[in-house]
Amino acid sequence: MPNPISSAPNQSLLPTEGDPDSLACVNPSATAAGPSSSALATPPALEAANGESVRPEMSRATAVEGLVSQFTKPSATGTAVGVEEGFYKHQQQSTDGEFERGSMGLYNLQNPDGSGATALELSIQKGQDKNVQVTVARSNFAIDMCSGFGLSLSGDVGVFRANIGVHNDDGSVGHNIGLMAEAAGLEATVTTPVASVTLGASVSDGIAGSSGVRDADHDGKPEYCAKVSIPAFTVGACLERFW
Repeated sequence: MPNPISSAPNQSLLPTEGDPDSLACVNPSATAAGPSSSALATPPALEAANGESVRPEMSRATAVEGLVSQFTKPSATGTAVGVEEGFYKHQQQSTDGEFERGSMGLYNLQNPDGSGATALELSIQKGQDKNVQVTVARSNFAIDMCSGFGLSLSGDVGVFRANIGVHNDDGSVGHNIGLMAEAAGLEATVTTPVASVTLGASVSDGIAGSSGVRDADHDGKPEYCAKVSIPAFTVGACLERFW
């Protein structure tokens, strides 16, 4: 079902020292192997930028995280956390001054936890991602737990969307294309540390699909995602690489 492109700003793949909240929701990293009895069997340590010694295997792990991070969807501009009532209008330009994206509407609510509501909104995006969407009403609710489990629910009334691009609704980067007109619909996504599943039902006409790669939990392991919407049903899933 139609769903506006949105994501939170990119986060660092590693916790920052001194951040009191950095240990609350971060997966524990693998500990380095202990010293070998043979000095020749132990690879020499490398010196990191902060002066700490880092072994080659740790450097390779960091390199993998860096590669995966390129699939993390860049921050999408939109309404700041808060509520806007009455006519509002937003516009963003690219570095060369060309129009890139914009939206206008009568009501927009954005909560710190990612939930919110929109009424009577028109949004347009051009460039790498091309998207036109008209929304009569939309509401979403999300629960995100530190253990990696979460639940999100969204409902739409009166939505038309035409889109083609590389940044997908699930936060992955790959390809998406769709043309959908929806009278009403509901969608739910259940998230676990290793996978997520999306199911939806709607009164709609059209088709949409997407596929891509992301690293939503920033653990250095890519997650492969796919999603398809046809009249009446939406099915999607993301699976973290375990092989």
